[in-house]
Amino acid sequence: MVSVERVTLTLPNDLVRDIDRRENNRSKFVAEAVRHELDRRRRAELRRSLQNPHPESAALAETACETAYVCYFILSALGIPPPFPHP
Repeated sequence: MVSVERVTLTLPNDLVRDIDRRENNRSKFVAEAVRHELDRRRRAELRRSLQNPHPESAALAETACETAYVCYFILSALGIPPPFPHP
């Protein structure tokens, strides 16, 4: 069973009415919405990090990519198609 914690939120009346029209369980709806927003923010942070890597991370990645095998898996993990076939 998932551990839960009771919290109190203050929402505008119109927003509560919209939630109630779409979902019987407000807590479930709010939890799903918060989870969705947190996931969206994590993905955005990751994209920013990949687009502007820390200089030390970029240097480390460049060194690691000297070996085709390592480079292939790094690119694959980042979702970037490698410019060469699997070693």
